[in-house]
Amino acid sequence: MAPGLSLYIDLFRFLAVLSIVISHGLVTQMGGDWLKFSLGLEAIEATFVLSGFVIAYVVATRERSLAVYSASRLARLWSIVLPALALTFILDAIGLRLSPAPYEGWGEYMGFDSPLLRLFLTAIFQNQTWFLEVSPLSNIPLWSIGYIAWYYAIFAAFMFSPRAWRNWIVAAVALFAGPQILLLMPGWLFGVWLYQRRDKLKLSPGWGLALYLGAPALIFALKTLHVSPWLFSMQRLLLGADVADRYLNIAENFLWQNLVGALICLHLLGAMAIAGRLGRLLRPAERAIRHAGALTFAIYAFHFPLELWIAAALHERPDGPVKTGAVVIGALVASAALGALVRPFYPRLKEALLLGFRKSGYRLAKALD
Repeated sequence: MAPGLSLYIDLFRFLAVLSIVISHGLVTQMGGDWLKFSLGLEAIEATFVLSGFVIAYVVATRERSLAVYSASRLARLWSIVLPALALTFILDAIGLRLSPAPYEGWGEYMGFDSPLLRLFLTAIFQNQTWFLEVSPLSNIPLWSIGYIAWYYAIFAAFMFSPRAWRNWIVAAVALFAGPQILLLMPGWLFGVWLYQRRDKLKLSPGWGLALYLGAPALIFALKTLHVSPWLFSMQRLLLGADVADRYLNIAENFLWQNLVGALICLHLLGAMAIAGRLGRLLRPAERAIRHAGALTFAIYAFHFPLELWIAAALHERPDGPVKTGAVVIGALVASAALGALVRPFYPRLKEALLLGFRKSGYRLAKALD
C-alpha cells in the first residue's frame, strides 16, 4: 500500500470514529439536543468500507494462512471488546446510581436484563445474528462488532477454504450470520473489491481529486435533502412495515447505508489517485496520525458507556454546548487512554491463539493419519 494512502486511511479512520463519538454526544440523553444534524451512522458505514479494504490488504500481504488470519482477527477483537464489556458493566452500575436519565429512552437498543447473557453473547459475536438485537448493557455501538466479526468469518471461508468446498462453506457461514448481517455486507465488500481491483482502477489526479471531494459532498447533500428517510420509507413499503420493524433492527435502513458505502468507496478511489499529494500534505503530522489511527477501535468500543457515565455525573448541569463538550471530550480522552493501556494485550493474545490453533491443527492431522 502506498505510504500516502496508508497515512490517509489512518486519518480517515480516526475522523470517522471522532464523528461517531460527537454524534453520540449530541443525543438528547447526553444533553446535546441543541444540534440536530448527525453523521454517526454514515461514519460507521465508512468504518465498514475501511475494514474491508484493510482486511483484503492484510490477507494479501501478511495473514496468508487460516491460523494466522484467525488468530490476528480474534486477538484484535477480543483485546478491545473484552475490556470494553468489563468497563461497561462497571460504569453502568455506577452511572445508573448517579442518574438513570441518560440510560432511558433508548428502547430496544439498550437493555439491562440478563446482563451476563448479554455480555457473553457479545463476547462470542452472537449479539446480532439472524434477528437478534442484543445490546451489551449500555454499550450500543458494539452492535457493529457483531457484524464485522462475521464479515471476517465469511471472508476467511472464501479465501482459505478448498476450492471444491468453497461455495458450500461460505454459504454455511453466511447462514449462521443471518440476513440482517448480510444486508449490510455490501459496504464491507466495497472495501475488499476496491483493494483487489486497485491496479485496474487507475485514475488521473484530476479525476481522483473530483471523487475525493465530490463523494463526501454528495453524502452531505443527500443527507441534507433527507434521502435517508425517503429510502427508509421505500423499504418499509416494499418489505412491509411489520418485517422492517421486527426483523431488520440496525439494518433497518440498509439501502441508505449501502449507498453511503458505495460513495465512501469512490472517495477512497479518489484518495488512491492522489495518494502522493496526500502523503506530502500529511507527512508533518504522520506520528500523531499513526498514533490516533491505532487507537480508533479502542475509542469506538469504550466511548459510549463513558459518555453515558459522564452525562449521569453531570445530570444537574444545564444542557447545551458546554455539557456536550465535557461529555464528548471526557469520553474521547478516557477512551484513548484506555486504548493505550490495553494495546499490549493484542500481540500476547495473538501469540497465544496462534499457538493454540497450530497445536490443534497438528493433533487433527495426527488423528487423521
